[in-house]
Amino acid sequence: MSSGIVDYYKVLGVSHAATPEEIRRAYLKRMSDLHPDKNPNVDPAVVKLVNLAHDTLRDPARKAAYDAQLRKQYRAGGLSLAPPATQAAAPARGNTGRTILYLAGGLVFTGAVAAGVITLLSRPPKPETPQELEAKVERTRAEAKLKIAEDEARHAAETALAKRKQEAAAVAVRLKATKGDIERALSLAPELRAEIDAWNSQVAPLLTNETGKKIAANEDAVIAFQKLWTAPLVSPSDVQASSERLMELLKPIDEELAKAEPLAPPSQWVTDQVSVEEKKLQSAILDLKTRRQQVQSLVAVAQRVGDESSVSLQQAMDQATVASLDRKNRELATIERETQDKLRELEVARKRIESESQIKLAESKVEDAKATGERNLANSKLLEQANSPSTKALLAFFLTPGYVQADKSQGTAKRPFSYSGLVAAGALENDEEGLTKLLRLLINQNDKVRPTWPSTSGKYHRDLTNEKKEKLQAMQRALAELGPALVELGLLDP
Repeated sequence: MSSGIVDYYKVLGVSHAATPEEIRRAYLKRMSDLHPDKNPNVDPAVVKLVNLAHDTLRDPARKAAYDAQLRKQYRAGGLSLAPPATQAAAPARGNTGRTILYLAGGLVFTGAVAAGVITLLSRPPKPETPQELEAKVERTRAEAKLKIAEDEARHAAETALAKRKQEAAAVAVRLKATKGDIERALSLAPELRAEIDAWNSQVAPLLTNETGKKIAANEDAVIAFQKLWTAPLVSPSDVQASSERLMELLKPIDEELAKAEPLAPPSQWVTDQVSVEEKKLQSAILDLKTRRQQVQSLVAVAQRVGDESSVSLQQAMDQATVASLDRKNRELATIERETQDKLRELEVARKRIESESQIKLAESKVEDAKATGERNLANSKLLEQANSPSTKALLAFFLTPGYVQADKSQGTAKRPFSYSGLVAAGALENDEEGLTKLLRLLINQNDKVRPTWPSTSGKYHRDLTNEKKEKLQAMQRALAELGPALVELGLLDP
């Protein structure tokens, strides 16, 4: 038995068919015998072995597993184990003598075992040599410690396995929750595409159809529509890019869920990215829906009034832009007249001032007023020149909204070129290198929405024909001189 598991029934001095109550009483008796008051030289390993035997046999699940192992060990040694009390059956007729012999043998065996254990645990040691006694004690202690260690290791392994399964279940819950968030965000993409289609089918035609002419009949309605129309609009490619980003986030989560025990929960970064994408899609849907409803309100009011313009809504918006510039020009002219009047008043006042310090102060004000008037006048002229059809035609490539900017970066929304970006890229430097940089923007084949030059024109300024050189130089001069005015008009990004 030293090479197998310890027989806990023998340790407690009970039969293998002992009831839970019998096991409990035997345990209490054994612990009483091992009390330090009765047995001051008791080995702690023996006390621990008795406790382990009782803990194992009083737990039905552990006892069942232990009995199976013990029964297997006895069979391997050619011995038999008495069946549990719950499995004992009445003796068959005609086999009474054999049953009595079996029970008697079992009692004799059990009594012998109990006597042996009691002798080992309670009675004083036999008169043996000190060497034999010490060897026996050490052997018993080593076997007890080994079995205790084996049981503790088995229990620790079972506990670790149960803990790992619990952790895997918790991770699976988090993964499924994140997957649900991603799928919910992905479900917004078709809704946003539907809103884009509705905008293109319901709002865009108003620029040229008869219903749009009814909006064009009212100046305030034209201005309101122009604000809604010129606001940035999300594109189908933006929606596709968002869907692809969400699918990339979903892929590792599906792979982890496919494992028998997923142990890698989604990171906080993944959760944050899903939230960002979902909010972007929700915001875009709400913005488009709100703008489309506002346009529908404008249409409803225009149809109720019934007036109709002779020009299309697109033409009316162009006229409104021109009218706005005219108002600004008139305001600038008024400022100029007021400045001139102030200059005349200051001139008269200067003549009345005798103090040199007062004269200098007045002259300073006159100069400031002149400079302000000159700046306003020059700015007015620049605005007028920047908004002229010839300037727009010359700079059509840079004024057309697109995705590519001067630093070769690509945005998610179409915008005109940035004036500061052109300056930073060196494209407005009046030299060979600056003209070449400007040319590289014009022949950029990645820009699919602007009127690019064919790449066969040449990649360097020196390779161009004289006509192309003159046009490129004219573009650079116009951008350099009129850049701030184009930004003020909203034709270029700042």
